[in-house]
Formats: sequence, structure tokens, C-alpha cells
Amino acid sequence: MERVRIRAGIGAAALLAITMISYFPALRGGYVWDDDRLLTKNPNIRTFAGLVRTWTDPTANTDYYPLTHSSWWLEYHLWGLNPFVFHLDNVLLHIGTGIVFWLLLRRLMVPGAWVAAVVFLVHPLHVESVAWISERKNVLSGLLCLLAVWYFLRSALDESGQPSRRTFSPLSLLFFACALLAKPMTMAAAAVLPLLIWWKRGRLSRRDVLGVVPYFAVATPIAALTIWVQYHHVGASGGTFDLSLPQRTILAGRALWFYAGKLAWPQDLTFAYTKWTLDAGLPRNYLYPAGAAATVIAAAIATRRFGRGPLVAVGAFILMLSPALGFINIYWHRFYFVADHMCYLASLSLIALAVAATAKCVTLPSPWRRTVARCAATILVGLLGVLTWRQGGIYKDAETIWRDTLRKNPTSWMANNNLGILLAEQGKEQDAIHHYQEALRTYPDYDKAHNNLGTLLIGQKQYDEATHHFREALRINPEYAEARYNLALALEAMGLPEEADRQYRQALGLAPR
Repeated sequence: MERVRIRAGIGAAALLAITMISYFPALRGGYVWDDDRLLTKNPNIRTFAGLVRTWTDPTANTDYYPLTHSSWWLEYHLWGLNPFVFHLDNVLLHIGTGIVFWLLLRRLMVPGAWVAAVVFLVHPLHVESVAWISERKNVLSGLLCLLAVWYFLRSALDESGQPSRRTFSPLSLLFFACALLAKPMTMAAAAVLPLLIWWKRGRLSRRDVLGVVPYFAVATPIAALTIWVQYHHVGASGGTFDLSLPQRTILAGRALWFYAGKLAWPQDLTFAYTKWTLDAGLPRNYLYPAGAAATVIAAAIATRRFGRGPLVAVGAFILMLSPALGFINIYWHRFYFVADHMCYLASLSLIALAVAATAKCVTLPSPWRRTVARCAATILVGLLGVLTWRQGGIYKDAETIWRDTLRKNPTSWMANNNLGILLAEQGKEQDAIHHYQEALRTYPDYDKAHNNLGTLLIGQKQYDEATHHFREALRINPEYAEARYNLALALEAMGLPEEADRQYRQALGLAPR
């Protein structure tokens, strides 16, 4: 027993060291997109009253992630706004998730458990979740969610995978509720729990079904609240989100293949991917959802030969991604349909499947073959670690993020607009105007780019062109108070005080404060 504990300690220490080395460039990073709105310029982080609002008012912050915001609140009051602390805590939470993942796979007797854990920890697809401070919600909810699964399995199954005589763990339910309060997307784990029981036992008893009911009972109201916040507070509604059911089905199928592909071949990872055109009239687009369905069917058919593991892994992957596949409106779908951080927890099952399948396929009857297998695993982890090191470096600052994005995705109108904002703040107005124009060339109905471009044109006394862009912004978004106020400024400068007065009053009506 003592030897087992020593080996476990060495294994955990190795995971810690490898991950810390791989994420060293990210630890030196600063604040990037959304970090100001959620943390550095968020008044709720600075006072105890703000902490209370974070828990009691779902609209106090951008989204209702009270536990995540509370972690930032605590760090701010302990360490101030030193970005190193926030980055370090993200990395440590990520390492904790990897260690619990390793222990879970060992308990479930999955071959190659430690290798699967280290692949998860250094996979470059997860850099966005770890190196971006705003994605604290991912690494915090990930650790809490896996702890919930760990205690659930300890209560539901004994060491041999048979039903346990113990009752289901209240501690598991507590961790699950905390995971939801860190990031509601973990609600999908409630559906994965019975899948794990079925995998190990081949059936679900009445006791098993009743055991997961509390998880759904906890997840349902938080899910409903999250959807309400997205639709009515964050702004995930309107023309941009008016997708038909066939379009949403195509989106879901394509997203599944995208994430699986990036897991298998993590090249050209970027902060903002090209937003797909979802043409429901194009027959080949239906190959994406059809292929996903065929994969599930094939895994189900293969259970007789390969067991239930592959089907459970594929099913868990789809379930954990389901909240982000497009059937529910999410605000960031306005900018892009897929993002690296959405695959954080979903990746666990496919990584475990790939490593376990490889471990079983490689016959190791001799020390020589074991050495070859270990060398191959070392090379793989080394390559992934190098890619993570490189990817972590782009989180140096916001300008580095946006320039890297445009290098990989020149059509990103979001990156062009946000880089334009940074350049304007640096006094590089002509460069900023160029990027605003590029954003509008790609996406003519981008209200913020119209407003930002108009603001610079006022400074250059190009009032006619400025008012054109402000009016375009208001055509797209009639409730855009800032654009209406800027339009009033331009009209006043043009010597049209009456019309300017009318615009000022409408701006005040939209934003009284």
C-alpha cells in the first residue's frame, strides 16, 4: 500500500511539473479580451456589496457564474490585479482537473490512465481555457465536475465495478452544484453519470436512475436561468441567431467534427475561427450530422466486439458538447460558431478512448516493446507540450492575440475591430481606420465597427462620413445608445443643434445613467 501511495505521489508530481513547464509562457501573460469587463474594470470585484450582487442578481455581471466571479473577488482582495496570480491559479486548477481525471481512469480500470491525463494537461486545444483569465470558469468548473463524478462513482460502484452498498454521495451532489455555479455548461454531466454506470455494469437499475434524479433537479433551474440570461441580458437573440432547425442541425454536426479533428490534429488553433455559412439547401452540409449519427451507430454495433467503452466515450463527448452545439443561443455565436475552450471537458472521453485503444492494440510481451511504446508516448507528450508552449505565448497581451488571430484568420471581423480599438488608443488612427474598414468589408452589419469608425472620423472632422456610419449602426441596432450619442456629437459639430438635441434626448432615454 505504501509503495502504491509513493508511486501515485510521483505520478502526480510528474503531471504538475510537465504542465507547469508547458504553460510557462502563459504564466507571463497579461490581460486580454473580456478580462477588463469581467475582472479589471468590473466594480463588483472590488466591494463586498458587489460580491453580494454577484450571487443575488443574475444580471450583475455578463453571465451568471457566481462561483467563478467569487474566486476573482477573493484573489483581487488578496493580491490585487497582478495577472501572474490569476494565470497561476488557472494553471493549478487545470492540473487539479488532470490529476482527478487520472484517478478516475484508474478507478474505472482504463488502460493508459496516466498517459491520458498528461495528454489532457498538455494538449494545446486547452490553452485557451487555461491561459485566458476569463476562462477561469472552465478550469474551475472542470475540477469541480470531475470531483462530483469521482464521489458519485465511489458511492455507486465498488472497486470491481459492481453496485456498492453505500448510498449516493451528498458530497458528489455538492460538487456538481458548485460546478454549475462556476459554469452552467457542466449540466450535461448529469446525463453522463448513468452512462458511466451502464458502461461498467451493462444495465441500469431503478436505484441507479433514482440516484441521478437529484443531479437533474439541481441542473434544470440553473440551465433555465442561464438561457434566460443569454437571451434577455447578454443579447443572444435577434436576426443573427435566427437559424432554422436544419441550419442548427448542420451546425451541431459540423461542430462535433471540428472539435474531434482539432483533438486529433491540433494545428492552426486560433482565438476566433471563421464563422461558417450554414446553407440548409446544400445537400453536402448534411454529411456532418449524418456522419456523427453514423459514428454513434457504428460504436453501438461494435459493442459486441469491442465492448461498451467506445460507445460511452463517443456519447459522453456529444453530451458534454451539447449545450454549445447551436440548439440553444449563445452570445459568442454572433462572432464564431466554435471555440477551443468549449471542448475542455468533452475532450476527456475521446482522449481516454484513444489512449486506451492504443494501449490495448500494442502488445507488450517483452521489455523491448514496452520501451518502444514508452518512447512513442514520450515523443507525443513532448510534441504536445511544445505546441502548448507556443500557443500560450499568444496570451502575452490583447494586441498579440488579435494579430495572431488575423495571421491565421484574416477575415475575422471581431479581431479587426478589436485591434482597431487598441491602435486607436495608441494614437495610430490611420491603422485603426484600416482595421475597422476591414471588419466592415467582411461583416457590413457590424454595429460596433460602424460606431468605432465614426468616432475616429469625427476627430478628423469628416462629419458627413461619420454620421453615415453612426446611422448605419443605429439601423442595425436602434437601441445602441453610444452610437446615438456619437451621432448627436457629429450633428452638433455640423451646426445642426436641433437634430443633435433630439439624438441626445433619445440617447438619454436608452441609457439614463
